[in-house]
Order: sequence, then C-alpha cells, then structure tokens
Amino acid sequence: MNRTRSARLTRPTGWVAELTVFAMALLAYQASRAVVIGDAEDALRNTAAIVDAERAAGVFWEPAIQAWARSHDGLVPAMNQFYLLAHLPVTAAFFVWVYRRRRPAYRVLRDGFLAANAIALTIFVAVPVAPPRLASLPGLDDTLRTVSGIDLHGGPLSGLFNPYAAVPSMHFGYAALIGGGVLALSRNRVLGSLALAYPVVVFLTIVATANHFVVDAAAGGLVMAVGVGAAAWLHAHPVRLRRPAPVTGRGDWGRVALPALGGAAGLAGVALAQGAGNQPRATANRWRSASTFSARRACTNRSAIASSSGVAGACARAASRYQRAPS
Repeated sequence: MNRTRSARLTRPTGWVAELTVFAMALLAYQASRAVVIGDAEDALRNTAAIVDAERAAGVFWEPAIQAWARSHDGLVPAMNQFYLLAHLPVTAAFFVWVYRRRRPAYRVLRDGFLAANAIALTIFVAVPVAPPRLASLPGLDDTLRTVSGIDLHGGPLSGLFNPYAAVPSMHFGYAALIGGGVLALSRNRVLGSLALAYPVVVFLTIVATANHFVVDAAAGGLVMAVGVGAAAWLHAHPVRLRRPAPVTGRGDWGRVALPALGGAAGLAGVALAQGAGNQPRATANRWRSASTFSARRACTNRSAIASSSGVAGACARAASRYQRAPS
C-alpha cells in the first residue's frame, strides 16, 4: 500500500537561526538590487508611462502631497529622517514581536515576507522604473538632497542600491504588512487601530520626499498581499508527497524474485514428497507435512507482490491438492 505524508513548510527555529535567515535574505536582496540595475532610458520611459497613467486615472497626487509637506515647518526634514531610519528597525521590531508573542502566525508572515521580496526583485529586473526625484517632474524635488543634504546617488554607498527599483515600493509593502499584522494579531484593539497609522505615515513620506509614486505604493501593497496570501495557503494546504518505498538493498527485483523462489522451493518439496510414496507411511507423512508447510509459507510471504506473476496462486493450489491427496 502506498502511503503519503504531509510535507511541512519550514518551522521557526531558534532566534539565532531566524536572524541568520533574515540577514542572508537582506544581503541577497540588496546585492541583487545592486547587480541588476536597469537601463536609465528604459527606467525613465517607464516612469513617464506611470505619470501618464496616474494623470489619466486622476491620482497624480505627488506634487500636491509634497507641497502640503513643505507648508509645515520641520515636516520635510522629519520625513527625510523617517524614510532613512525607520524602515528596517520597525520591520525588525515587528518580526521580533510576532516571533515571541504570536509564534504560529510567525511562520506564515516570515515566509510571505520572503516570497514578496523575491517577487519584487523579479519585477525590478524586468521593469526598471526611476523614482520621481530622478524624473525632473515639475513640482517635485529630491528633498533628501535639497533639504537634508543627503545624496543617495553619490559617495561610496551609491553603488549598493538600485536607483531604478521604484516599483513596487517595498517601503510601503513592509508598512502594510506591519499595520495589517498588528491589527490582526494584537489583542489590544486600540493598539491594532493605531498600527494602521504606520502605513499611512509611510505612504505620505515616500510620496512627499519624491521617492515613490502613488502607483509604486499600491504595487508594493499588492506584492506583499500576494506573498503572504500564498504562504498562508501553502501552510493551510501542505503538499502531499508520496512516501518512498523502503530500500531493502536487494533492488526492486528482489521483492518479486524472492517470493517466486520460495514458491518454486515449495513446489519442489511437493514433488519430492510425492516421490517418497514408496517409503514407509511415517516417512511419507513427514515429507508431506514439511512440504505443505513450505508451500503455504511461500504462498503467504509477500503474496500481494508476487500475485501479479501468478506464483502465489499456483503455490496455493498445489499445496491444497497435495494436502487432499490420499496417503
């Protein structure tokens, strides 16, 4: 009988191992972003297409949002610092909280997070898009450079990121995961409701600082939803794998050949017993008893496997006929 077993997805291990997984994933993600930088002309062409699409849909809000942020003293510098410093620490704090307090949910969120990053990296390679700060759009400035004096495209660290990886915005994707995750998992409704403010703040920040378009944020949220949704489905419907047959060291032929040989030995015993008919009755009875036992044993040994070749049936019939034969 073929048996099956559930192929369980990766389980959370010790915190050192989990930290290593995230560190390796982050290094691979950042290194890949630096290696697969797209063509500048293609990136700007795709940016222009996004602007046209947003204007047609009536969601080209970027200049208005940046103007609103500039109208509040000190808000733009604060947004610049928030953009640079909050992204990874807040994400790390969220996963630490889930790991310690909501361990069953951690498995799904971790795997969904990694899957979403893999999807995003694929899109970065296939569709390079320049951010608004590089598109020279009217009403949009690179606030990191003009307000805070931070140039992401100069200095020794400029080669460590992909300037044409605007779509999807994983800044917003991470924020959507955190806001939705805390809302769903927190037992404190007030805290869960406040958590929804985090993706809103991140959205305003990435748009006001001209780092992403509105469409970029929507794409980041969609990619994260797909990644987490796929992970949740796989955890709820584990893959069924066929358990491999045990290895006996004799090969597959041994499972058929050995019962066949046993059956042949039983038939030989029957023939010998018949040939012993000219011996005294006690001797013949001993031969009959021994050969019948051998035939039955050969017939019952792995009969389910040997029955396909007819050996078991032949053995059983021969043993039965001999047992009924007159002494």
